[in-house]
Amino acid sequence: MDWLIVLVALATFLGFALAWRLARLRVERAATARRKAARDLVDSMKAYGAWMDARRDEPLDDSSLDELTVPPPLRRAVTIKDEAFPQMAPAMVRLLKSHSAMIEFLWQQNILRIGHAAPGVPIHADPRYQSLRDNQDAAIDSIIAQSRQLIGEDQPVWHGTRSDFIYSSGLSLPSHPFSRR
Repeated sequence: MDWLIVLVALATFLGFALAWRLARLRVERAATARRKAARDLVDSMKAYGAWMDARRDEPLDDSSLDELTVPPPLRRAVTIKDEAFPQMAPAMVRLLKSHSAMIEFLWQQNILRIGHAAPGVPIHADPRYQSLRDNQDAAIDSIIAQSRQLIGEDQPVWHGTRSDFIYSSGLSLPSHPFSRR
């Protein structure tokens, strides 16, 4: 009879341990998926910035209208935001508005170029372009910062090198880059 109580207690303990481990694995997988989504979002933002820079001096035409409306990197970023980070909606709306303003500006410049009335200044030197691009960069930087913050990678981690080089011993530099004397 005693062995039956011990066996039931052992089975109960093993059941609880297995349930705890499975729950922990689920949490770890969710955290890993969230980190991957955040990194993919950061990569999409960087790709979108590069895409935008590549489009500034290209002539626009109707065949590129779909790509201009929501380019692939931006579409991917919106999808990731919808699936993993719905709380980032205001930041994404800000970026989409800046994208719309930039595309409108590029279309206006394209129309001027077609009519041979374009200013002699290259687009990238135009103050309005620079202002629009600054707004986009600020929106991109905000999304990248929020992505990193949501997964806890927003603070740089200092790892000491444990170096004991003779040539560095004479320097009066702090051993930690963020410390001051």
